[in-house]
Amino acid sequence: MNNGVNSDDEVVLEQSFVRNTQPVVQNGYADGLADGRETIYQKDFDRGYRSGFAMAFKLAQHQGYAAGLQKQLDREDLARNITQDLILRQESARAHCLLCRDKTMEQKCLDDIVSAQNSHNDSVLGVLRERYRIS
Repeated sequence: MNNGVNSDDEVVLEQSFVRNTQPVVQNGYADGLADGRETIYQKDFDRGYRSGFAMAFKLAQHQGYAAGLQKQLDREDLARNITQDLILRQESARAHCLLCRDKTMEQKCLDDIVSAQNSHNDSVLGVLRERYRIS
């Protein structure tokens, strides 16, 4: 009878152990998944932020240069062109963000979005370099 009691105790202990450890294992798995996602999201956010900041900085340089030109110019026609330059008048945060303007881009992979954004940025900066002859 002693063997039967020990084996019943062992079964109860084993069931109790499984019941107590299963939620811990599941929570650990879920936490690991969440941490992995956060790491990937942070890396991609940093990548986009770096690109966006560089573009905003370049646009601000051109805006500052154009504002200085406008104050120094005697030629009214050129000053008017600078004032009406749509690229410089647009709000940098949204106007040049392709993902902000076209929500269908959210369906594309990140590399395609970054490539399209970089191409747009290069095009805009090329136009500004040509107009104002600065790099």
